[in-house]
Amino acid sequence: MSRQRTSGARPLPVLLGLAALLLGAGMFLFGPAHALVLARASIGRILIDGSLQHRAGTALPRVDLRTGVVSDDGSRTCRLVHEGVAYGGRLAEVDGGSWSLELDSLSPFGGIRILRFSRPVEPSRVAWKASLDMAGMLGVAVARSELVSLEMDGILLGLWQWAEVVGEDFERHRHLRSGPVAVLSCTGSTPWSIDAHWTPEGPDGQVEAAHERLTSLVSLIHATDLPDSLRTDSLSELVDAAAFIRLRVWEELFLDGGRAVPHLIPQAGSGRLYPVLSAEGRSSVDSTVTPDVTEILLRDPRWKGHYLQARERAEKLLVDRSVWSTRVLSLTQGLAPHVARDRDAMLRLTSLGSVPVRTSVREWEEEVRSQLHRFQHLTNGT
Repeated sequence: MSRQRTSGARPLPVLLGLAALLLGAGMFLFGPAHALVLARASIGRILIDGSLQHRAGTALPRVDLRTGVVSDDGSRTCRLVHEGVAYGGRLAEVDGGSWSLELDSLSPFGGIRILRFSRPVEPSRVAWKASLDMAGMLGVAVARSELVSLEMDGILLGLWQWAEVVGEDFERHRHLRSGPVAVLSCTGSTPWSIDAHWTPEGPDGQVEAAHERLTSLVSLIHATDLPDSLRTDSLSELVDAAAFIRLRVWEELFLDGGRAVPHLIPQAGSGRLYPVLSAEGRSSVDSTVTPDVTEILLRDPRWKGHYLQARERAEKLLVDRSVWSTRVLSLTQGLAPHVARDRDAMLRLTSLGSVPVRTSVREWEEEVRSQLHRFQHLTNGT
């Protein structure tokens, strides 16, 4: 004998009727303008609650930070508790609201010891996290990251993201090299300009060699008097051209015309520089002024053919195998139980908070319904 699950939730028309009643009472008590604000809030809450009542999903991973003694430099001792295990380290506030955590030795996140915790505020955070996962599937080296439910000193802070800070242990974390490696990081948004500032990290010998390659690379990008064939041949000796082309394909699919500002790491043996995508999503502002590496490479028919093949493989992966929609679905379902408890996160993720004030409550209600309809299609994978 089958048993049907029942719910004590009121039908949506009844709840909307109550909202209309509140609007009428509010107009009488507070005036039309204030009543409209109250009605918008009540309708938004009702629709959000209704959209989450029956949605199943796995809760976000829980991370608990417990801070201790503050040192002279402002950092403090910290214990990260994950799945019941405590890991010691030091925590420091950076960039006005973000936190940098350096663990002492052990880490629950694949050995990654330096993490950046930040509060995701963009409505597209789910899509951005999924695009980083897709970058890895397309063969781009990318820093690891994860959306989590963060608690600090007993206070639930809600939806946050931890991201790997790309450093000299990047390849060691991935079992590609047993020791540290040189990393070059651009501190601005114009990586290929003559006056760009790059910060080195790693063993002195590797850093010196990598920086010499970078200097030659930037000079070659600006050597417009050289034949294209000579420039592309020289570039392919300085960088991992195939890796830069894979990054270019990802940029075209996910950055809407933008260009990433990657970290650079020399390959073992050849020393060719390959790009590493940061989880923080920094974009270049000079792509229309200064040519980047791939723009020069694509002038060569050989690399142009390589690019077209990489682009075709990426599109098949995204469309034919529905990898993109599956990944977004997985992330969104994981967020559902969390945003059911965090209305502000739900408003950010569905862009409901950006709906402008309207003269008609019905128009605003239809706008909310339309956005929730798109959100539900996303979570249902349709």
